[in-house]
Amino acid sequence: MCLRNATGLSTVGIKKGEAEEPSPCFHKELLFMRKFLFILLSVALITLVACDRNKEPEQAELNLYTSMKESLIMTLVEDFTVRNPDIKVNINIAGAGTLMSQIEQERINGGIIADVIWTSEIPDFYYLKDEGLLLQYTPAGAQSIQNPLNNTEGYFFPARFGTMGIAYNTDIVKTPPASWYDLLTDDYANGFVIADPSTSGTAMMSVAMLNEAFGEQFFHDLNANGTFVGQGSSQVIDAVAAGDIVACLAVDYITFDKAQSGFPIALVYPPEMIVIPSPLAIFKDSTNQDAAKLFADYLISADAQNIIASIGTLPVLEGITVPDKYNIPSVAEANARAIAIDKANTASVKNEIVEMFLGIMQNRQTGNGNNSGAHIQATGEVVISFEFVRQSGAASNQYAVWIEDMDGNLIKSLYASSWTADGGYKTRPDSIALWVERASLANMSSIEVDAISGATPRTGSQSHIWDLTDLSGNTVLQGDYKIFIEGTLRWKNFVLYTGIISIGNDPVTVVAEATFHFEGTDRYDALTADSVESKMITDVIARFTP
Repeated sequence: MCLRNATGLSTVGIKKGEAEEPSPCFHKELLFMRKFLFILLSVALITLVACDRNKEPEQAELNLYTSMKESLIMTLVEDFTVRNPDIKVNINIAGAGTLMSQIEQERINGGIIADVIWTSEIPDFYYLKDEGLLLQYTPAGAQSIQNPLNNTEGYFFPARFGTMGIAYNTDIVKTPPASWYDLLTDDYANGFVIADPSTSGTAMMSVAMLNEAFGEQFFHDLNANGTFVGQGSSQVIDAVAAGDIVACLAVDYITFDKAQSGFPIALVYPPEMIVIPSPLAIFKDSTNQDAAKLFADYLISADAQNIIASIGTLPVLEGITVPDKYNIPSVAEANARAIAIDKANTASVKNEIVEMFLGIMQNRQTGNGNNSGAHIQATGEVVISFEFVRQSGAASNQYAVWIEDMDGNLIKSLYASSWTADGGYKTRPDSIALWVERASLANMSSIEVDAISGATPRTGSQSHIWDLTDLSGNTVLQGDYKIFIEGTLRWKNFVLYTGIISIGNDPVTVVAEATFHFEGTDRYDALTADSVESKMITDVIARFTP
């Protein structure tokens, strides 16, 4: 019989002086314990293996900087991530000029964040190549694409052909323009707009091509007929669709998207076509080169090129066609009608072209960095208007409106949502964070805050007036100023509208350009361009009346 002590192990009676020999029961229980421990360790090992298999794989990241609009880039990225679920794509959408400024700042600060850049401002890619910032990479299938770019040396390649035409409001214009020179007629007096070529890549290339075809006199004639400079390529099209402007120089697929949404807008192409390859490149110091190469391969695949064609812009891959409903010339016809220009040489004269155009259109002297009225006191007012859709739920509906000079100094805050301005930024630092920093909100007095803050408005049209005074109440001088509207869409997601308005002797209308930042939190997914919150602030227009 086996007896058990307090430890649970077997023991037997031992007489004094006898050797302590293990009992047979002890041997049995020792064998049992060894088997039990083996089973226990085996179960633990299986559990660890199972947990490791069930653990979510770490996602690689890809930082994509692009000037392509949401209707195109979001569709492509969604398709790419379905095919590559282990890659998370972070998208930075802005005008080409804005993106290059960000890249230069990142470079100064110690490292470029972008892995891939895809815009339509061809000179930027030659500049980046010459600076030694790009990776030589030939994507799979590159031999099947149509590439009119020379001297690329494998550092960048076109992923689409953008076409630029004349978009017009069909409720206003009954006879579509058939020629570029039709824009000089009374039908388009004070009603035609071109996006700012200093921030828009498509506008910059368009100006270069129109200059090549018709010379500087064409811009003088446009200016004499009241043509003015807008902001981004999307914003000028929005203004035409809304009926604020008669017509504009327009990107193909952005115009088609508006038309399909029911707006009274159409696009026509004069005989001399503007056809702009949109290059893509990978940065040499990218820490996500494998993901970047996969995206480059994907972008010229048949799947991606069919998506590009489906929204009404020209593909680069042979054998892909654009649907007939867009009535857009084929790739072959478009290239045959395209205004010829040395695209590589454009890189060396880009700044001259932009300064020439702005000097003519904004009545500034070419080569003089000072504003034409640098010492003349301004008179008049600027009205900044937009559409606002009030959102439900928390961490939204906050926005601010302010003015800066061209050196980035705050001139005046016009409005800020009271929740943030009254101290909410301390508990939610992502709320209109740029304005909080630029306005030095922490140092503002309660009287100063009360003067510019207000409750969240109802859904509808909003406007804020700048009386051309600064923080001290002094009237500013004539010159160029930056307008800003920052809106917190939801938590870390925000939109920033920017525009440059010239304060002088003539009326000016500026359509502001939007830059979106989409970022998720531990509890909430990142928004997208299709999210309801992304429409919180739209159609931002600034009008100066002297």
